[in-house]
Amino acid sequence: MSGADTSYVKGGGAGLPTAAGADEVPVSTGAGTTYTATPLAAAVGDTLAGLYGALDAGDFYVSDGAGVVPASSVASTVRAEIGVASIPTAGVDASRPAATVATLGAIYTGTDTGVRYLCESDGAGGARWVVSGARGTEGRDTTAVQCAATNYGTSSVSLDTSTIRSWALVFSQRSIPVATQVLATIDVASTGIELADIGRQSGDRYLLSVFRPGSWTGGMALTGATISASPTTVHCLACTISGSITRYSLDGAVVATVDHGAGSASSGTTTLRLGAGSGGANIADSWLFSLVVWSTAVSDADLAIVSGSAKAGGATPGRIPAVSGATEIVRWHAASTRAGVVTDSAVGTLGGTLTWNSAPVLVIR
Repeated sequence: MSGADTSYVKGGGAGLPTAAGADEVPVSTGAGTTYTATPLAAAVGDTLAGLYGALDAGDFYVSDGAGVVPASSVASTVRAEIGVASIPTAGVDASRPAATVATLGAIYTGTDTGVRYLCESDGAGGARWVVSGARGTEGRDTTAVQCAATNYGTSSVSLDTSTIRSWALVFSQRSIPVATQVLATIDVASTGIELADIGRQSGDRYLLSVFRPGSWTGGMALTGATISASPTTVHCLACTISGSITRYSLDGAVVATVDHGAGSASSGTTTLRLGAGSGGANIADSWLFSLVVWSTAVSDADLAIVSGSAKAGGATPGRIPAVSGATEIVRWHAASTRAGVVTDSAVGTLGGTLTWNSAPVLVIR
């Protein structure tokens, strides 16, 4: 190093200790200029131990670019770097979050249905939930049962119609109905409730109706609730009944009302039927995705939120979201099956199953 400035290089100095071996460094004792000779590995090790010993399990240090090195969770940091959101791993099926690119790879278990879901790419830049282990057309939120000819489903456990206050149905139509087709009903002769039918109104066969039998005025058209513009698209109808009034929202529209006239409330206990009316009559030529029934009167705001979320293009297309404070007595989805048996699908809090009189065709819409 000829010509180099060595004026800053000093000898051992009076305050420095005598090294006892190779690779030792002076370490201050904290008392003025007093030092001890300490092996380099021990000095660095003690420093790192003090630094990382204060971290919680799974944490590490990440610079914020401003000279500060805060502690961060490995899991949360990695998720943030690759754009993956932190979501709950389990909960009731209705509370499963919307599938987004940020939730790709997430696994969610429905504690009430026992169904396990995986969030995967939909192949078009988005995401979708799929029942873990499902194949083909099974296991997606947009999986539907095709009702046609002689095929309809009947619940194994009966419902008391006097407890029914609200419901939501996700469906789409396969063909133009030329007569009444029942999408869902609580099948009590003269005192039950047809939750939704289509084709009853000759002026617009795509206009939906609700039938309140007995001494009520029967099938009342739900003004404005028509799917004529896009019959094969995924739609959601949400309704609440109070006395003779039915309040309803289709696909997130502002809630409207229809008055069925004077009469007596529905009563009686019988099975739920999907895709057909009383005794299997008036079979629908439709795709049915999901049905939820509440014993609670759902508010107008929640009716619009539910029907807007479950429709095509909504936050949870094909799936009816939970309503805070509302008690569910039925939750059915075409993709939610017990033991993977499509013909024996669960109907939520009923504790029963929905059995189809012939093996249903499943489609993805």
